[in-house]
Amino acid sequence: MSEEKSKDFFDSIRKAVKMSYVISSLFPLTILVYVFYTYIRPNADQQTLSQLTILLLFVVIISVLGLIVMSRVTNQSIGSAQNLQDKLNSLIDISKQFRETLYVDILLESIVKSAMHLNSAESGSLLLYDDLGDLRFKVLVGDRGQKIKNRAVKRGVGITGWVAEKGQPAIINDINKDDRFNHEFDKESGYKTRSIMCVPLVHNKEVIGVIEVLNKTKGDFTSEDEKLLFSLADQASISIAQSRVFESRHSDLIHITEILVSAQD
Repeated sequence: MSEEKSKDFFDSIRKAVKMSYVISSLFPLTILVYVFYTYIRPNADQQTLSQLTILLLFVVIISVLGLIVMSRVTNQSIGSAQNLQDKLNSLIDISKQFRETLYVDILLESIVKSAMHLNSAESGSLLLYDDLGDLRFKVLVGDRGQKIKNRAVKRGVGITGWVAEKGQPAIINDINKDDRFNHEFDKESGYKTRSIMCVPLVHNKEVIGVIEVLNKTKGDFTSEDEKLLFSLADQASISIAQSRVFESRHSDLIHITEILVSAQD
């Protein structure tokens, strides 16, 4: 669904729901007021009339307040659904970009930037296992800087090490309340991590690395954010594997070409 169609779709739902609330709330209230002034008021004594008038006024106020509250709740719910739809549309576009990116270095940076954008994060990192089995920072984007690029993370140490070892995601919205967080890299980079969300990169049932986003700009990381990052990580893992194959074949082709040229000389 395109962004414009998505907006029109949710606007139409919002209008339809509001109209149903208005009809369901005001129509019975209108009948009640009509019955009161037509049949009850002319035959009631002064004391009863005063009591009924107060009661009717109370019912009107409650109905109006209920309409206002329901309208706000509806706007929030539909707004959340629209925001999720927008993120899913972005994820589809991002996945297409991944498939079209053949070089690993360009792809990795695109993955981290996309993760930050989808989750409104200040910084992001991507770590991959190297040929020796060490988990290393390959890409850092945002205020964290490049001081810890290519640094190795010990298995099971810190959030990234834990996620890579367990193959499970982690959300920590206050790093001071989680003993798994390793402050070493913050001290070295000068960056202040407040919150973190990290998921494994898995290809063919094997963890090949992790991706993390740090310090959500507004609010906390949620389970919905985690699902979105997982979806991104799934696409990213496939694209990383494909890009590695492409670069390997490209390197082999260059090597063969060099051999042929040398043979001709």
